[in-house]
Amino acid sequence: MTDNFLCSYSQKNKEINLKLKEEDLIETVETCIKETKYLLSEKSLEIGFQTKLKKAPAKIDLIEIKRVITNLIGNASDYAPKGSKIILQLIESGAEYAFSVTDFGCGITLENPNEIFDENVTFAKERKRIGFGLGLYISKNIINAHKGRIFAESVPQKWTRITFTLPILE
Repeated sequence: MTDNFLCSYSQKNKEINLKLKEEDLIETVETCIKETKYLLSEKSLEIGFQTKLKKAPAKIDLIEIKRVITNLIGNASDYAPKGSKIILQLIESGAEYAFSVTDFGCGITLENPNEIFDENVTFAKERKRIGFGLGLYISKNIINAHKGRIFAESVPQKWTRITFTLPILE
């Protein structure tokens, strides 16, 4: 939470200073899965990672992209019902990679699901949790700085999918 506050403050007061380097998105996702296993075990959640890609080279700031991926996994674990599954998917779509996180929880009840990326939008109170609505806002800024897009799809009471894209390394 403190990290989110500091990151939000930093983003508001200057541009995100990315340290771009060629990284493999598949390895990055697999590392994030390992680093978030403890979140999943508390609720007996299963995580599945689907990709047909052998490699997914992209020019990214590894720390910032890991921040986005772990935030998306964390949000999915917050809203997924106990004993359910979270699905991660990485595909190549035209000139970009598309990475998505899908949970089968309460869904987003907003008329426009993409409002969840606005600053201070949170459903934490409804879920009796602590949250300030900064994680997805920060994630949106990080993805935008990488020249990607981030968006949400949802069917209330069924599922939510958050997807971000990143340019494929030329």
